[in-house]
Amino acid sequence: LAARDALLAKPLKAIARLKVIWQALASLALARRLRTQGHDHIHAHMAHVATTIAMYTAHQLRIGFSFSGHAADIFRDQSLLPEKLKRADFVRCISFWHRRHYQSLVPRPDAQYPVIRCGVKLAPDPEIKTATNGQPPLIVAVGRLVPKKGFDLLVQALHRLRQVGQQFSCHVVGDGPELDALKALANALKLGDILHFRGAMGNREVLKLLSAADLFVLPCRTDLSGDKDGIPVVLMEAMAQGICVISGDLDTIRELVTDQENGCLTPPEDVGALSSRMLNLLEDKPLRNRLAKAGQQRIAEEFSFDLNIARMQQAFCDLTSPVRGSATT
Repeated sequence: LAARDALLAKPLKAIARLKVIWQALASLALARRLRTQGHDHIHAHMAHVATTIAMYTAHQLRIGFSFSGHAADIFRDQSLLPEKLKRADFVRCISFWHRRHYQSLVPRPDAQYPVIRCGVKLAPDPEIKTATNGQPPLIVAVGRLVPKKGFDLLVQALHRLRQVGQQFSCHVVGDGPELDALKALANALKLGDILHFRGAMGNREVLKLLSAADLFVLPCRTDLSGDKDGIPVVLMEAMAQGICVISGDLDTIRELVTDQENGCLTPPEDVGALSSRMLNLLEDKPLRNRLAKAGQQRIAEEFSFDLNIARMQQAFCDLTSPVRGSATT
């Protein structure tokens, strides 16, 4: 099966075709480990390598499989995606946009493309920030330092804020191939005293930093390879913590953030619009707090961890049928 996929599937580069064979060999090793354990379904996260191995393992064991797609794995690094969509028992969609995308490739009933969000935990007693203790407003941005996150746009927007006299400090959390270029840009714009690159941090440290933030900014865009974000989990985490968010206006992100209702969206690549919106929110605390409160409510209603775990459990339970004869393990 893998040899046929590697030979016939489109579009696949030569190196990717060889990787399919290698991943199929890995699936044989996994199938050998699982064969005596009684499982009757495999679910994989990320639609590329993990799902390729899950698909061939399931084929070898004569059981079902499903998977969750996210961003780069279905935009930039997709491999055998149509084949996986056809063969999976169901495909978990993290957004309605993802469902429409999958339907455009392989039409299937909506029930086989259930929308199950990437949930986040709600703070036990989330509070909207109302004071800054006399300190300049704190802007926080978190993410892998790659072009699709738009951190270069953020640096340029911060420069414009400083030019108009706005006081602030900004912490950027994350690592990635753009780090040196971003630091060079910040130095060229003389932002070294107010813009701090914190590097990679653990989730608890990130949440602690978010608790002190006045504004969270992630100006996402579609990069030159066509890669873009699905719905960034860190945006959900910021909203769950009661922080007003600004992000790039991508069709995927619109399912989380409604502009001027529970956060703000700005056109991708538009530094002027980004800096203007940041300035407006930094100067208007009542507006910032209103949007933050609405953002918390949006998370509670649609993106909470417990709600989406229940949806995932239901998707597995729906696999049970007289033909299969047992619940999924």
